[in-house]
Amino acid sequence: MIRVAALTLLSLQFCNADVYFHNPRGSNNRLNEQSAARSNANRLFDSQNNNRGGYNVGDATYKAAGSDASLQYHMKYFQSGPFKQYSDETGRSYLTFEWTNQHGCGGDEDNDPHKLNCNIVLQYMCQDSDVTAATEQLRDGVNTQTQGHTALKKANETPAQKGTRKSKDIVQARGYHESWEWYDKCRNRERNFGLFTADQKLQTNNGLGYSGAIYTRQNPNGNRRGYECPEERDYYPYWHPTPWKDIAILPVNTSLCEYYQKESFNVAPRHECVEIYVGTTTVRHWSRYSNEEDCAANGGQWTPFYNYLEKAPSRRFPLPTLSLH
Repeated sequence: MIRVAALTLLSLQFCNADVYFHNPRGSNNRLNEQSAARSNANRLFDSQNNNRGGYNVGDATYKAAGSDASLQYHMKYFQSGPFKQYSDETGRSYLTFEWTNQHGCGGDEDNDPHKLNCNIVLQYMCQDSDVTAATEQLRDGVNTQTQGHTALKKANETPAQKGTRKSKDIVQARGYHESWEWYDKCRNRERNFGLFTADQKLQTNNGLGYSGAIYTRQNPNGNRRGYECPEERDYYPYWHPTPWKDIAILPVNTSLCEYYQKESFNVAPRHECVEIYVGTTTVRHWSRYSNEEDCAANGGQWTPFYNYLEKAPSRRFPLPTLSLH
C-alpha cells in the first residue's frame, strides 16, 4: 500500500507491500542518513522494505540541515487554478506518480485470475500550515529516533493525565507523520475479530485485559512503528474512521472497482464509539468498543464520521455537543 503524506510539508510516506516511491520521493523511513542503509526501519511506519532504498529529506542550502528543520528542503508542487481549466481538459495540471513494486504485479487479470494479487492504494494526509505546536505539527524531524509512547494504565484516566502522557512522549526533533491520539486509540480499542488472521496467534492482552487493534495477522505481537495503527495499515478499506484520504485505487481485477468506489472512506461514512471522560463533559479520544452494541451498552454513542466536510450532516448529540472533524 502506498501513502502520500502532506506533499508540501513532509517527505512522502509509503508502506505495506514492498513498494519504493520515486516521484514524489518516498522516504522508506530515511531522513538524513549518510549511508546506503537507513538507520531506523521503525521510525515512522512499517515499510516492509529492505534497508536500502528511499530518499533523504533534502537540504535547502549547500550546508547539511543538521538539527535545524528550517534548513530542510521540502518539495512543492504547483497546479492550475479552476479558471485555467477548460472543457476540453486543456490547461489542467497533472502530477505523475512513479514507484517500484519489489515483488511485481500482474497475472491476475479478469480473464486469467490465478496468480499475483496486488492492489495498489494511493492515499494522502494533510494539515493546516499554521499548526506549529510540537505535540501536533506533522514533520520529518531532524533525527532518526522513533517517537515514544506511554501505554494507558487505567481506563479512568483524566484529561490532565492524558496530556501528561502525550507531552512526555512527543519530542520536537523526531518525525511525526501520524498523531499520537491516532496510535493511542488504536492500542486501546478492541481489535475487530471479524478480520482475517490466518493461522497467526495474536496477543490477547494490550495491558488493559483485552486484545487491541495493534495486533494483526502481520503484526501478531503488537510491535510499534511510529504512530501507525497496524489494523488500519493491514486492512483496506478500513472499518473505522481514519485520517487518510484516498487518491486512487488500482485493483488487480477490475471487478473490484465498484466495491472500492462504494467503500472508500471518501464517500462512505465510518462509525466510532464516542465516550466522555468520567465525571466531565470532555470527549475522550479513545474507546474500547469496536461495535455499536458494546458501545451503547457501556454508555457510548456510535457516531458516524465523514471524510469530507460537505458530506457531514448537522447533528445533535445527547452527550455534550461535539465538534467532529
